Amino acid sequence: MVRSIGEKIKGVVNFGKVLYDAGQAIVQGLVNGIVSAWHWVTDKLRKPDRRLSSAAKKLLGISSPSRVFAEIGRQTAAGLAVGMDQGARTVARAAAGMVGAAPYGTLGGLAPAAPAAAPRAA
Repeated sequence: MVRSIGEKIKGVVNFGKVLYDAGQAIVQGLVNGIVSAWHWVTDKLRKPDRRLSSAAKKLLGISSPSRVFAEIGRQTAAGLAVGMDQGARTVARAAAGMVGAAPYGTLGGLAPAAPAAAPRAA
């Protein structure tokens, strides 16, 4: 009888291990399924991106968008410099007008010199 109780206990312990292993397999299967689905979703999201990039390159007749945008940046900077050069006189006139409109002595010594007294008639 002792032997049969021991065998029954071993059977219960073995059944517990079987359930434990099955639980692990279920959880691992769930994780694998989620990871697989994630890769499927991200792959689907990347494909249109690649196709759009290819279409844009083909449309523009380019192989490297970075080179095209680098040239656009150079042209933008050159255009900005030309605009600044052309507008320099306008800025200088506006600044001179502001300085001339400020009351004498209010600019902390930066105002133009006070007008010289008119020469006295002899």
